[in-house]
Amino acid sequence: MDKDLIKNRFLRASKTYNKEAVVQKKIIDKLIEEVLSLESNNYDSILEIGCGTGLLTKEIIYNFNFKHLNVNDICPNHLFGGLDNIITNYIEGDAENIHLPENQDLVISCSAIQWFTSIDNFFSKINNTLNKDGIFAFTSFGKTNLKEIKTITSKGLEYKSLEGNKELISKHFEIIYCFEQEIKLYFSSAKEILKHLKLTGVTATSQKPWTKTDLNLFTQEYDKLFKSEKGFELTYNPIYFICKKDER
Repeated sequence: MDKDLIKNRFLRASKTYNKEAVVQKKIIDKLIEEVLSLESNNYDSILEIGCGTGLLTKEIIYNFNFKHLNVNDICPNHLFGGLDNIITNYIEGDAENIHLPENQDLVISCSAIQWFTSIDNFFSKINNTLNKDGIFAFTSFGKTNLKEIKTITSKGLEYKSLEGNKELISKHFEIIYCFEQEIKLYFSSAKEILKHLKLTGVTATSQKPWTKTDLNLFTQEYDKLFKSEKGFELTYNPIYFICKKDER
């Protein structure tokens, strides 16, 4: 996992991300809804991992009562606009490797941890940041995420299944909620799909620039395999977890 490449691709997409990230926004809304269904939405201290352009951050501010809001991202803090007076602490850096604040009541993250190198070590780290009754709520992606792209290019992240994630998470947390879904988007062409992915920074797994031949082959295969009456199909496979600190 090339973290510098990931950082640079998301920085380039920062101005277009909020408009293009329609699926990520749906995922945020679903996770917030499920966290709000818990007994309390009062959390003295909240830590967000992988805040990006602040889509989830704004929902945290709107929906939860808190005293301290800590937000983390690998990119510099220049994307928020108007939230600096609410955010207690901006923590720049790779969440896998930097020190994170302890005694957190809620750690929350959306569409970020799939980029991490060692999810197992990260879960252990988050367990140590939580208070006794702390909650860890996050989303990642499952096996069929962007399956069309991987089928044609043989490139992409290696995603765990829902059961694989449950097995890993159960080593560190008590799972109180998990859910998996598929969200399909439809585009007018395969080129529009590539544009969509570029404008959300999701192309961060590939360093090699595309040639005209690459593009032609890709569009031909997409037309053959993944075109329907609705258009050119792209699959997202979000998975949701809400976990409680395990004192074992």
